[in-house]
Amino acid sequence: MFNAQQTAIDIKGTLANVLENHDQPRVLSKLVPNKAYQTSQTAKALATMYYFLPGLPFIYQGQELGMKNFERQDIAEFNDVSSINNYHEALEVGYSKESALASINAKSRDNARTPMQWNASEFGGFSDTTPWLKMGNDRQGINVSDEQTDNSSVLHYYQKLGQIRHDEIWEKLAVSGAFTPLTSLPDTVIGYQRTLGQQVLTILINLSPNKARFGLLQPGKQLVTVGDIVINQHRVTMSGYSAIVLGIK
Repeated sequence: MFNAQQTAIDIKGTLANVLENHDQPRVLSKLVPNKAYQTSQTAKALATMYYFLPGLPFIYQGQELGMKNFERQDIAEFNDVSSINNYHEALEVGYSKESALASINAKSRDNARTPMQWNASEFGGFSDTTPWLKMGNDRQGINVSDEQTDNSSVLHYYQKLGQIRHDEIWEKLAVSGAFTPLTSLPDTVIGYQRTLGQQVLTILINLSPNKARFGLLQPGKQLVTVGDIVINQHRVTMSGYSAIVLGIK
């Protein structure tokens, strides 16, 4: 999983780390297909997963809110030429209109190109008139205005991650610390460490709806957590779609 990071380190390069961009569906919908788990907690866990990797974390507009894919009812609602072409090609090889549209809804680049959700108004505070694409249809509470006043929001969580990364205690480690993937973990848990001298940052993410239990040699102080996590000496129990950042100064 971390081949790109290791390659960049080997050639003394720096990666631009991304979860989303304008050519990909929203990460919350792409990596978590079960809508029941497309929650703010899961969005925070995904943020934790990439934020402390070697390189620079780039945040695509709306990602810091936990924006999701839309669900269109007709191919005429799409602008992306590739999506439209793929839809018609699917029909030509025998797919039903329903199955072809479902595939396009899940994979279309238009998912990441809907207007920014600044507030809960009809056009999301982006415009007073109909924008080039319809707004997403799963956006209750997912906008800048609402999340700025909610300390438990995805937006506030991204700000917490930024504060840790730029804290004078951890900044040098986050920028130039050594990178070590943690391999002795359950299949659903992604983990890695950044080290510099005696300092250690440990990042753990459970990308499953089920609990995960495992051992950890260097727990450290809990800097930020998502979901329910219990650390008893060197034993860790993580609830579904949870994450934690641990630090040793």
